[in-house]
Amino acid sequence: MRVLVTGSQGFIGRHIARVLRGLGHEVLGVDCRRPDTASSWEHTTDYSEFIAHVARGDFDAVVHQAAITDTTVESSVELTRVNSSDVKKLAVACAASGTRLVHASSGSVYGRLSDTKAIVDVGDELNSRRCSGPLNSYAESKLAAEISLSGIDGLHFVAFRYTNVFGPGEVAKGAMSSIVSQLLRKAVAGQPLNLFNDTLSASRDYVPVHRVTDLVAQALGERADVRGVFNLGSGHSVPFYEVLDWICALDIESSHTLTLCPNPYKDRYQYVTRVEQARTDRKFGTNPPSLSRHDVRCAIEALHRHYVSTQNERFVDLERTAE
Repeated sequence: MRVLVTGSQGFIGRHIARVLRGLGHEVLGVDCRRPDTASSWEHTTDYSEFIAHVARGDFDAVVHQAAITDTTVESSVELTRVNSSDVKKLAVACAASGTRLVHASSGSVYGRLSDTKAIVDVGDELNSRRCSGPLNSYAESKLAAEISLSGIDGLHFVAFRYTNVFGPGEVAKGAMSSIVSQLLRKAVAGQPLNLFNDTLSASRDYVPVHRVTDLVAQALGERADVRGVFNLGSGHSVPFYEVLDWICALDIESSHTLTLCPNPYKDRYQYVTRVEQARTDRKFGTNPPSLSRHDVRCAIEALHRHYVSTQNERFVDLERTAE
């Protein structure tokens, strides 16, 4: 299968491209950035020309990861173009050629949960009794893209609403990397651990990046007939204070300083994320059918070992280190 992966130099896109290449697919990566290291798949930075190739049917499938992922950015023409308008153009090209599209959406579309112990599913983003819906421009752009995909006749697509994905290769994301990655890297470096002062009890639905690559691969393989929008998380919400406990337990001989600072994003901050996974597990036949809380902790411990062994992580480490 010939697969186009957009955003192939990003954290998740790079993992996906590597896994698909390992499964024997011919992979072409598209990104506005050139590769910083040698890789086992082709790359191009010509974003406009590849849409014409998609429309001609030059690819069997497209995995669309390219996006502006900064959740703090204000609404802008660029954000709307990249995260919504360009997605629709690509989707129209896919529909014209019968090309399978796997699109990266986001669990941020749910916004703030009405009940912090609730678990939300596809459709709840429009139900004010369940959640607030998008709290920021990024989330709005992701929901707008989903809506446009659903309205294109003949489009064979799957959109995955990622929750809080973590794993090797996040360094380039900076402040937008997962809180797990940020805390682990600071702990390994002996630096203070930083959190907003109102988020110790905030919790996240963390999902290891290998779970994402598994489902994307299935969406292009034995589950290529599945269509629609699906959650992609763990189904568990782990408080920040519990993650801190796990990190401290990884190195009991070291002491860690916790620094709390004011939260400048209170009005648009997701204090709890947790998504229903049953429908995703059922449609994609995931094995194991769902991640346990213990699985999430083990993946965090594995990422800690990765940072200890690499210290100054580069993307090349991703090629050499088992997940």
